[in-house]
Amino acid sequence: MSMRDPSLHLRVNQKTGDFVIVNYAVDRRFGFLAGWGPLVHVARQQMKTEGLRIVLDNLDGFLDRNGEDGCELDGDPVKQREFEKLHKCISIMLLEQRNLAITPMRRTRRGGATGEYEDVITLPFPCTNEEFYRALELAESRAQ
Repeated sequence: MSMRDPSLHLRVNQKTGDFVIVNYAVDRRFGFLAGWGPLVHVARQQMKTEGLRIVLDNLDGFLDRNGEDGCELDGDPVKQREFEKLHKCISIMLLEQRNLAITPMRRTRRGGATGEYEDVITLPFPCTNEEFYRALELAESRAQ
């Protein structure tokens, strides 16, 4: 896994079950991943039928993004904390165009999230939407 591998966070609303995509970009000034752009809201049923395409479309623009542009959640720490409390987090990375790494994340005490290597679900790519959605369900059940 490297900073050049396209990645995003898929957030799951614990009340509605719907999804929110938080896209990422490399901040070219400092070389770290930063949230980018507006949040992308996806209903659970839409994720079930078109989730793989939706996620791949969002990963597709990763290398063209500028991390300095920021994210919709930037600048309002209260809104960001509320969002993080309400949503479970799943990290998705496209590794060398060969595998999708789907990682259930756990909240840290400092308000961030971390994933454990042993929890990573690796899907050979390409895969079907059904395989992708089953992996998402498994990751969601493990996310905290």
